[in-house]
Amino acid sequence: MSSNVEIIIEFKNNSRIYGHRSPLSNGFVAANQAYHDLSDSEISELVEISLSGEDDFRQVLARLACAHPGRLNVYHERLIEREIFDPAVIFHDASPACVRMIADRISSDENSLRRKQLLRCMAWAGNAEVQSLFKIWRESPPAWVSDLSLPPHEYSYEAGWELTSNGDRRDLFATIAFPLVKGTNSSNDNSPVEGGMYIDQRCPWCDHKLVVLLDIDSTNERVSFLELGESRHRVIACQDCTFYGPIFTTNNGKGDSIWHPSNVRPSNLIDITHYTVFERKLRLADKPRHFLESASWWNAPSITYSLIGGMPTWIQDAEYPNCPECSQKMPFIGQISSEDFHPYLVEFIFYCFICTKCNVMGTTYQCSDPCD
Repeated sequence: MSSNVEIIIEFKNNSRIYGHRSPLSNGFVAANQAYHDLSDSEISELVEISLSGEDDFRQVLARLACAHPGRLNVYHERLIEREIFDPAVIFHDASPACVRMIADRISSDENSLRRKQLLRCMAWAGNAEVQSLFKIWRESPPAWVSDLSLPPHEYSYEAGWELTSNGDRRDLFATIAFPLVKGTNSSNDNSPVEGGMYIDQRCPWCDHKLVVLLDIDSTNERVSFLELGESRHRVIACQDCTFYGPIFTTNNGKGDSIWHPSNVRPSNLIDITHYTVFERKLRLADKPRHFLESASWWNAPSITYSLIGGMPTWIQDAEYPNCPECSQKMPFIGQISSEDFHPYLVEFIFYCFICTKCNVMGTTYQCSDPCD
C-alpha cells in the first residue's frame, strides 16, 4: 500500500474524530495533498477497496471524482454491476452506455429511494442520452414517477443544470472556478472580487448590518467568464435573515444594491443576537481550479469552499432560486463558507446567484446543523 493511499485511509478513519473541518489540521492538509498526488495505480487501489464492499469508502470515491474528474470513467460499469450508486457525483460524465444501464435499473427497481439515487446518478452523467430520457419522462411520465418527490427531470439540479422546454441542457454554473482566499483589509489588494465585508446598510427586517458576500468588478478580464457585462455587481445579504429563505437584490451597476420588492418579511422572524462572523475580507486567488473540485461537501479535506464561479457545494439538497421577475432558475456565481472566518463554527455556506436578464441577485444559506 502506497503512502498516499495510507494517508487517505488514515484521514477517512480519523475524520469521525476530527468532527468539524479545520483548515489548520495537519491531517486535513496532508490528505488533500495525497488525493491530488495519486497515480493511476493508486486510484485503482482505492477503487478496488470500495468495490470489495467497504461501504464507508464511498466518501473516498466522491473525493476521487472531484479531485480527478474523468478518472473514474473506466470503473463506471463495474460500479453499476456492484450496485454502487452513492454518492451520485461518482458518475460525473458517465458514458451513454452507462446511462442506459442505470435507466434499466430505474424502470425495474421497486425501491423508491434507490430510484431517486439512480436519477441523481443520471443527472451527474448529464449527456445527450440523459437529456433525451428526462424529456421523454417529463412528457410521458412512467407509472413509477408517482413514487418520487420530484419529477425525474428536476433531479438535474443536483448536478447543476436544468432541462429546457425544448429538451436541451442549460448549465447553472460556470466551468471556471477561482477560490476566494484570505486577504488583507487594505484597499490596495487590487482583487477584482472581494467578499465577506460588513457595510453600514441595515437589514429592513432585523436592523442588523448587511454583509457584502461578493463584490465583483465585472470589467476585469479575470472574471469575464461570468459574463456579467461591463459593470460592478455587489451581492449583499443579511447573515441572520437569509436563514429563512432566499433574499433578492437589484444592482445599479455602480455597486449599490437595493432590497428587491419581492422580499417578504418572514412571519416567524425572531429577534436574535447578532454575532460578528465576517472579520476579514476574502479576495480572488491567483490560480483557477477545476469547477468540480469542491462540488462534494462530505469529508473533503482542506478544501477552500469560498469561491467565485464553479459549482455550489450543497450541504443539503440543491436549491437554485427562481428569479422573482422572470421565474427562471438563477445561475450560481459564487459562495462564502464559514471556515474561512471561524473554523470551529457550525459549518455553513452562503450561496450567490444572478439573473443577468433581470439584473437580480439572490442569496441562500445552508448549514450542517439546521436545527441550531
